[in-house]
Amino acid sequence: MIWRLAPAANTLRNQVNTRYPHRDRRSDGTIGDQAHRRRVSDHNPDKQGFVMALDLDEDNWPAHVFADQLIEYMRTSNDTRIKNVVYENRVASGTYKDVKGQPPRYWQWRPAKGMGHEHHIHISFHLNARYDARPFPLAILAPQTWNNDSLNATEPELVPAKKTRKKAAPKP
Repeated sequence: MIWRLAPAANTLRNQVNTRYPHRDRRSDGTIGDQAHRRRVSDHNPDKQGFVMALDLDEDNWPAHVFADQLIEYMRTSNDTRIKNVVYENRVASGTYKDVKGQPPRYWQWRPAKGMGHEHHIHISFHLNARYDARPFPLAILAPQTWNNDSLNATEPELVPAKKTRKKAAPKP
């Protein structure tokens, strides 16, 4: 089957790659491998051939800041293209609405032990992501501009993620 990445996912990936061209991409992913094909996964092409998931490696760019800004954007906007985000044993989605008298759950990080995604950010997309390729207006993805006020501005700290050594280690 010929597959293609959902246009919204492609847009988001291109925005990240444009803003952070030297980031590590070894854990990036779109189409699922054999293990994914044995189960339901947004990394598997749907009936129209769209892959509705994107993985972005976490190393050599401010991935934590990006993930937090993406969640905040989804929580405060009317954008419905993203289904969920999984990262660092946490998940956030628009699945659970807030209930009065309880802690917020709508697009809030929740524990997700055992879901993996420790070396990359996993983003799943809803079906409308097939037809909506608008850019995602995240501050972290805005082109860097310099002016007199920028001299005191600082970028988020670019530190290799804590798992870099484990990922780079040769397999026995």
